[in-house]
Amino acid sequence: MPATERCAAWRNSRVGVLGRMVAQGVLPEADTLAVLQGIAAEALPTVDARLVAIEVAAALADAVRVWIVARDRAQFAIRRALVPMLPARLPSWRLLAVAHGVNAAAGLPLLAHEVAQAVRREVARTMEAGRAAGR
Repeated sequence: MPATERCAAWRNSRVGVLGRMVAQGVLPEADTLAVLQGIAAEALPTVDARLVAIEVAAALADAVRVWIVARDRAQFAIRRALVPMLPARLPSWRLLAVAHGVNAAAGLPLLAHEVAQAVRREVARTMEAGRAAGR
């Protein structure tokens, strides 16, 4: 199975969905581990609980890593898309529309308020650079 298919499979699995919520800060990691360990214990009643706990923790750590990388890539892609648009002083709704489009193309790793924060951060950087240049 190619890496892109494995990544898509991770994102759509239970572990991937919970990993996304942990990466976004919606769920605490300890609660998520407890839920996953319960699910694994029901699915595999004959396996030693310690082994299940270790496997579940490793799977959740992998899922969180996948989502953190996806979030970083989406933030960078938003920045790359906005930097050429900022000197034109476009209205904020156009910048937000572009940023949300980039986030959607990346698989929605960022929440809506995080996309808005990324846009505000880029606008602030541009304004600071303009002030420093004397514009």
